[in-house]
Amino acid sequence: MHVSYADNIAEVDALLTEVQRKQLPFITSVALNKAAFEGRADLRAEMERVFDRPRPYTLNSTYVDKATKARLEAAVFFKDMGRGVPAGKYLRAQVWGGERRNKRFEGALRARGILGSGEFAVPARDYPRDANGDIRSSVVTKILSQLGAFTEVGYVANATARSRKRNAKRSTFFASRAPHMAPGIYERTGPRSINAVFIFVEGATYRPRLEMERVLQESADRTFGPAFEAAFEDAFGFSGAGGLPF
Repeated sequence: MHVSYADNIAEVDALLTEVQRKQLPFITSVALNKAAFEGRADLRAEMERVFDRPRPYTLNSTYVDKATKARLEAAVFFKDMGRGVPAGKYLRAQVWGGERRNKRFEGALRARGILGSGEFAVPARDYPRDANGDIRSSVVTKILSQLGAFTEVGYVANATARSRKRNAKRSTFFASRAPHMAPGIYERTGPRSINAVFIFVEGATYRPRLEMERVLQESADRTFGPAFEAAFEDAFGFSGAGGLPF
């Protein structure tokens, strides 16, 4: 999302002295950056509101591409570098809607033939979750190990042949497509007791939940004017921007 007020520059320029006019690009860049960082904070607050217990990685998934005197435009982008899945990829469906992307866990199951090409694994409603509302990573690791599904980079703790043999009798997770059960992955908790962990579903489509463009635009409209006035006052030591067209 870009924040730009280039269309106003000519109108502002006509109201300034020569000295002020020379400082206008710098003042504008300071104000744009202030507005962009405020927008980033507002977007984080919106994530906390619309998502259920979002992870810190998600909340910190944006950055500001700062304006300069030569380029009077600031932008808020999703980060696309670093470890893990880039936020812009897994949040795309939350911003614009559409089909959820595959998770590495699902890719590992699919490569093993456990999960169909058009299926997704969604957490069972009653299975315990962590503080972020997800199935605990330790459980996912055990599932992949016991199902022999460690086939993708990122899941490297696969059990050795010896440990698999040693733990065979204690194996608690299994995949099932029995006609009397919903397709999915289950945990055996006793001789006659099982709990659903993941259920396999056909497709997983999201409606837009994070109105990124609206949040950032409203934030820019609210914060740019005051930020410009403050930058003007800092540059010249007095307030004189109150009548400018922002």
